[in-house]
Amino acid sequence: MASISSMMCMIFLSLLSCQILASQSSSNGLSLELIHPYTLIKSPPSSIHNLSNGSDALQPDAITPPIVPKYNAFMLVKVGIGTFTGNPSYMSYLLVLDTGSSLTWVQCEGCAHKSKRSDRRHCYPQKNKLFSNSTSKSYRDLLDDKYKKQVPYTITYADGDNSTGVLAIETFTFPTGSSSSSRVESVKDVTFGCGLNNWDRNGDDRFKRIYVVAGAFGLGIYDGYGKYSIWKKLEPISGGRFSYCFVGYVEKPTPMYLRFGSEIKPPANLRTTKFLKSNYHGYRVALEGLGFEGKRLDIDPKVFAPAPSDEKPGGCVIDSGSTMSYIIKDAYEKLEEKVRSHFSSLKEFISYVDNDGAQLDVHPEGVFLREVDNQKKPPEETFCLMIQSDDKSTILGNFQQVNVKFIYDTKKQELQFGPEDCAQNG
Repeated sequence: MASISSMMCMIFLSLLSCQILASQSSSNGLSLELIHPYTLIKSPPSSIHNLSNGSDALQPDAITPPIVPKYNAFMLVKVGIGTFTGNPSYMSYLLVLDTGSSLTWVQCEGCAHKSKRSDRRHCYPQKNKLFSNSTSKSYRDLLDDKYKKQVPYTITYADGDNSTGVLAIETFTFPTGSSSSSRVESVKDVTFGCGLNNWDRNGDDRFKRIYVVAGAFGLGIYDGYGKYSIWKKLEPISGGRFSYCFVGYVEKPTPMYLRFGSEIKPPANLRTTKFLKSNYHGYRVALEGLGFEGKRLDIDPKVFAPAPSDEKPGGCVIDSGSTMSYIIKDAYEKLEEKVRSHFSSLKEFISYVDNDGAQLDVHPEGVFLREVDNQKKPPEETFCLMIQSDDKSTILGNFQQVNVKFIYDTKKQELQFGPEDCAQNG
């Protein structure tokens, strides 16, 4: 197979320019270790930067729609919930790191018990014991001000997974760590969702002994649960700032961290853009175009503009809770055409000089997933383009966020990002 190490696939986010405010809150910091999905499985697929050089040409037909199991592709946060007798005094869970939604929730023991036949309760199978809210000393229901009744919640994700339950208040304990320190940080009075009717297509009977995802760790901002987002509760120690830096989908990923406040380490080449305000969930930034091999694709910027009906919110959502990236259909078709053309001709890399604006470059390891079927003779290789078409939205998923440090500033309403070796400087 011919070498494609010189190929660089770039997606350019030419974003609205913004003025950086001078003020900055003084705060303490916090670093939470992130769990890479490939640390939980024995034989992860290989990503493209593990390819050895060869002489065989790569045909465009080898590029297929994504087939990576979603179970293998979440970035996870380890948290402790509740107060119990014993050591440790909390129950530990792995939650999906999700900047695309605001509510943190976990499966509660009540999802396994129906008080009457009409009750709609369901738990997807998970490895760890369901959260025992009835025995936690610090658990209490969140009651509405007027009727003093439980406050229900329902959250539905783009892939159809969903959770319904009641809002509650608990103590969360974060096992923190970095190269310089290790401690346990407890935060009282965190509002979260106690899930009683939960559906996750990955957590079915095939995975009930190994599926470790117990819920979501919501860091979003604009949906209906924004005031309950975990970053709000951590604001006194974070100054409203958090960051992460994902390592690639490699067989032995190095540690990664979700950092808050003074623990954040900005990269050298930092770019800044403002968040867009809309009724749509998540952190959305303006998007003007896409590029490939250093050349801007011929796409009308209006393709990325919001529709008057708000059915197409426009821009691009930065979503750590989505593995895949999605590009609105008209733009996706032109990008796919370029990708197929590239692998047919194997053109050399062409340098590119961008015009003014913030630009995000995505390298091959953030564009393709290489899978090898060793059961076939000879072994069969498949290259999965980790981008899908969407009728309404453009979303930058976590697969294309590797080796870029993202810094979210909820007070200044801005996103900062820059290239980084996340294995060394996460």
